[in-house]
Amino acid sequence: VDTLKRRSRGESLRLLETLADPNCVEANVEKQDMIEQLLRALTPRQRQIVQMKLDGRPVKEIARTLSLSESCVRVHWHRALLRMQPQLMQWIHSIAQ
Repeated sequence: VDTLKRRSRGESLRLLETLADPNCVEANVEKQDMIEQLLRALTPRQRQIVQMKLDGRPVKEIARTLSLSESCVRVHWHRALLRMQPQLMQWIHSIAQ
């Protein structure tokens, strides 16, 4: 189960990175709507952390910038991925058909 969770987090992260890539032709059509829908599901703090992670900032820098502990940043990141996962999977399923 733990391996499955790590795998799904990795897949979610790769999809988020793809959606965030402005040069990704495949995602351009639905990208903006999908990103907005995903971000609406998050708390304001989770949104901040997701944006910073997608910008490539390390956990240590995010923690320092937001005056949080590194473990707190990791918890927010993990919970954001869990919240977004159902919507990501639904989106993947819809484009795969």
